[in-house]
Amino acid sequence: MSAAGTDAPIENINPLRSIYAAVERKNLHESNNGYIPEQKITRYEAIQMYTTGSAQAICKEHKRGLIKEGYDADFSTFDRDLFSGSSEDMLEAKAIKTVVAGRVVYKRM
Repeated sequence: MSAAGTDAPIENINPLRSIYAAVERKNLHESNNGYIPEQKITRYEAIQMYTTGSAQAICKEHKRGLIKEGYDADFSTFDRDLFSGSSEDMLEAKAIKTVVAGRVVYKRM
């Protein structure tokens, strides 16, 4: 499994933009079929790279990467299902809540 993340300021800090790029193999608003389109992956695979993939990359798969009892609670929830609609629709998602180390660090009002 591969890992994914944001590398600001080199890349956009918004993980949804990175997921979009991995799925579509292009930047937003480009009209081409994507760079090396045979390397496109599914949204599920791209999101998995941010969760379980990143946990495995740092040898923490036994305590990170899943929402599971006993695991570190680091996650965000969004105002829509990231797996439905188009990839462009996914980019419109807004974070509702972000939890880090089991503590709410952001909550949309």
